[in-house]
Amino acid sequence: MPEVLMPELRMHLTKVAQLHSYTVTQLHKNDLLQGNGYAPMPNALYVKYPSASQSFAWQYFFPSTLKRPWLDTDKLARWHASPSTLRRAFKQAVKQANIYKHVGPHTLRHSFASHLLEAGTDIRTIQTLLGHKNLETTMIYTHITPDYKHVDSPLDRLKR
Repeated sequence: MPEVLMPELRMHLTKVAQLHSYTVTQLHKNDLLQGNGYAPMPNALYVKYPSASQSFAWQYFFPSTLKRPWLDTDKLARWHASPSTLRRAFKQAVKQANIYKHVGPHTLRHSFASHLLEAGTDIRTIQTLLGHKNLETTMIYTHITPDYKHVDSPLDRLKR
């Protein structure tokens, strides 16, 4: 996690705990007051710790605006934000930034890999960070322009 993002992410998490960014109502607290506020968790854990799913620690970092029935109970759970919500927000940000290329959220993954490689990060490290099994897949993700001017041949480095 980039350190530069930590203050913004902490502020976002505080909003999730107290306020919903779209309607400015107390999201999680209101859910709890209505007898809901559940977040999905593995079944075995829910059976062992039934009240844990209402704790803030189990809530999604980017929660959905909707509540849905959970398991076979009458309880309502708030899942993660949908991919379409993310795509809409990203599209709006691209428009506000006056970017006229076709980009989507997945473009950030390609940019991340390319910038790491340009900064000198080892390709195997990038492969691990992206979770790729094959190095060839990682190579597809990295889009950089080669700089042949600054490449020294090993033969030029030999002492004569």
